[in-house]
Amino acid sequence: MRIFSIYKSMEYSAELCPISDNIKLILRHSIRHGISESSNGDDIELLPEGKIMASRLGESLNIPIGSISSSFVPRCISTCNEIINGYNESHRKIEIQIQKTKLLQAPHIQDDKLAGDTWANFGRNPLNKVIGAFVNKENMPGLYDLDTSMTRLLNYVFETGNDNGTIDIFCTHDFQMIMLLLFILGNNTENMEKLLSIDYPRMLEGMFLWKNERNITISWRGKIKQI
Repeated sequence: MRIFSIYKSMEYSAELCPISDNIKLILRHSIRHGISESSNGDDIELLPEGKIMASRLGESLNIPIGSISSSFVPRCISTCNEIINGYNESHRKIEIQIQKTKLLQAPHIQDDKLAGDTWANFGRNPLNKVIGAFVNKENMPGLYDLDTSMTRLLNYVFETGNDNGTIDIFCTHDFQMIMLLLFILGNNTENMEKLLSIDYPRMLEGMFLWKNERNITISWRGKIKQI
């Protein structure tokens, strides 16, 4: 499969995908404005270059888009819109509705109020602390454990689209990408430390997945892994 990316490793990952199968692309939103410490970031939109890069990704696809899903956060919706716009610029125009779901925004939330209190209690850098709690298998009020969270997300992914010879696209955030990669690569301290530093998911970077009767295959940063 061919795709344009600002990351060569993502282009190589796409080349490893079987083009006749149904491919799932789960990616972080495109390049956004900065987020201040006083903001929760939900209202932060894409930079102009972020819109251009997402459009170029859509333009480059050499298989049809089957479905496209997004979290409710505007920058994810904008990323999906630009991918569709780019695809329509270079292919036969398609009419496709973006499916918005909380599972691409908060698959780990069991109870909104309790989860908000838990998040607030972590203080500064709550993302790192929540990921650490997943690894240590600590109980966090209002939050599902990692296995439950990611099973909920992957169930949605593999219940959506599924037409062979198409790509289904799912736009989410860095935290959800880290959770998913930790779940797939192994929920341990070594993988956590890598994902929170040198292997941190970058903006408009994604993983490709496909499924057969026995397993799910992931193509991420030029490497294949079966789960």
